[in-house]
Amino acid sequence: TLRSIKKILSITLSVLFLLQQGGFVFATTNVSTWADLQAGIAGTQDEYNVTTALTADTSPNGTLNITADGYSVTGASLTENGTHDTLVNIASATTFGLGNDISGSIVNNGVLNYSGSSLANGTVTGNGTLNFNGASVTNANTINQSAVSVNAASTLTNNAAVNATTFTNNGVVDNNAAITGTITNTGTLTSSADYLIGAVENNNTLNLEGGWIDNSISGTGNTNINGHTVSNANITQNSVNIYNSNLTQDGVLTATVNNDSGSWFSIDPDNLAGDVVNDGTMDFSIGDGGTLAQNITGTGLTLVNYDMEVALNDANSISQDTIHIEAGSSLTANASNLSATTQILNDGQLNLTGGTNNNAINGDGAVEFNGESVINNGAIDQQTGGVVNNAYTLENNALITAEITNNDLMGLYSTADNLNGLVHNAGYLFLQGGTTQNAIDGDGDLIINTAALSNTYNIAQTKLTAYTDFENSGIVSLTNLETDAAATVSNTNSIT
Repeated sequence: TLRSIKKILSITLSVLFLLQQGGFVFATTNVSTWADLQAGIAGTQDEYNVTTALTADTSPNGTLNITADGYSVTGASLTENGTHDTLVNIASATTFGLGNDISGSIVNNGVLNYSGSSLANGTVTGNGTLNFNGASVTNANTINQSAVSVNAASTLTNNAAVNATTFTNNGVVDNNAAITGTITNTGTLTSSADYLIGAVENNNTLNLEGGWIDNSISGTGNTNINGHTVSNANITQNSVNIYNSNLTQDGVLTATVNNDSGSWFSIDPDNLAGDVVNDGTMDFSIGDGGTLAQNITGTGLTLVNYDMEVALNDANSISQDTIHIEAGSSLTANASNLSATTQILNDGQLNLTGGTNNNAINGDGAVEFNGESVINNGAIDQQTGGVVNNAYTLENNALITAEITNNDLMGLYSTADNLNGLVHNAGYLFLQGGTTQNAIDGDGDLIINTAALSNTYNIAQTKLTAYTDFENSGIVSLTNLETDAAATVSNTNSIT
């Protein structure tokens, strides 16, 4: 009804009047001179729109003093006067909105909500809070504030030092200068690590363009490494992604690591607390080694660097194109937990503690089999360092080109054709047919079974037991010879 409409209109006007009296509803006043702007700020609470670029009057009227809430200035640019007086001075416990491009200095001891696009040719000092609310802002002024924040809808290009107790980014920051203080990022922050002088809590995207990390990075976000980076601090993230660059990590890293092709990731195995997808180089080179309790997958190279001793946890695995153990280093693992598409290049010490080896093993190092039982299905070429068996049962199904030692009480099962090197046997050597490829010595037992054996080399053993045919044209020295009834021993040289 008409009466109801009049009542609603009356209430609405009353509310608007009360809000205006309380300083919450303002008009917009256009100003075109510095004097008019100063007069307005000194008088009625309002939003003042600068219609033309202004330069501050000379002293003593060169500063815009903000001493109460309820004022804001937008519009054309503001420039300090020729004597470089402070352009804007915001008192403590005062909130002020500023939307102009600024050329000059600001003293802020209150709250400055900046929505302009440029701060230049001065400084921002004081104990206040500076909030960047503009869509796109470039800062060239050194900032000293209690707190600095970037709004979620804002993009800040920062080209000058920022010193603040807290720096909070909810938007996008492209940083090109030092930020000193505790940094919290829920947006996208791109910076050289050198410029982040304070602990970083990253809960979204942190892009590091190289440099040194000297303070911790924590949070649930993702850190991307896009340049050569050295970290002396702990990193805890959802993921760390290394793109065509290097990361040397000397602190604890708790994250899933993605190491891109062409990238290099170096760490102490004890400091790695996350799985690695490695398509580049995974380099264990910091410290003197330790226990690897994470999984490594991908198409890259895992490198156990010089003077490192790395033990792979039995619950974890390495699956790579190549695993390289450098001279002076060692890798200890269950054989089933190592998968190398091309090879294990072993120039150091490879200790296999059980399981099944399906990898080609090459290089100038040494291989040692340990544990209860090991199966070898991969060709082994270790002509310099040799192969040692300390496993109670070693079943060999591939060619071993190396000097071979089978220790006391240990059992080595193989065809003679697959043992291409001098064999030192102090345990139990089961030759399952074939032709010997080199001499056999030691005080162990030689057992011929499964298939006929042909020998053309010297054999010196404590005991030889033949369950299958034995054809000898070499020199055989034994303490004891036993022949099964089903076996035939033929000799054209010497058996004593």
